[in-house]
Amino acid sequence: MENSEKTPEELLKEIAWKIEKEPHSVKDVKSLYESKKRLDNAIVSLLEYKIDTERADKTSQEVYEKLKMETVSSLLQDLADLGKKYRDRLGESFATMGFKILEQIRAGRRSDVEYSVVRIFITNGETIPDKLIEAFKPYYDEDTFKAFMYAFIGSIIKPKEKEG
Repeated sequence: MENSEKTPEELLKEIAWKIEKEPHSVKDVKSLYESKKRLDNAIVSLLEYKIDTERADKTSQEVYEKLKMETVSSLLQDLADLGKKYRDRLGESFATMGFKILEQIRAGRRSDVEYSVVRIFITNGETIPDKLIEAFKPYYDEDTFKAFMYAFIGSIIKPKEKEG
């Protein structure tokens, strides 16, 4: 049976067995986790469409709110991790522009923030990560966008060493 035909429970059992028997199969867990996040995003989009186009029942709205919060929370953590990943290569560039970008974020100037961030990546010959592109999508409200950017900027800028 292909992975797409297995129930989530069957996939979890298979992965648990692989981890126990084959330590290198941790990649399978990461792959499953990424698949789950994509599925969650798809469900959020479908529920959002249902809520926007028709009167959704209370259960649909509750599931939508819960999944949306989990999705946002997951992306927030991913952006903080992404900042740490790029810190050595881009931290200096972001530190130079840090206060300007923070002010743009605070003022809610999304397009200016996007331009500044993308410019740093391109100037340094880096590809813009998909998670960062996701954070710029317009369907996130302003407060969520700000939280995403603060998480990313706050983790990519190297903390200054205190003189002792």
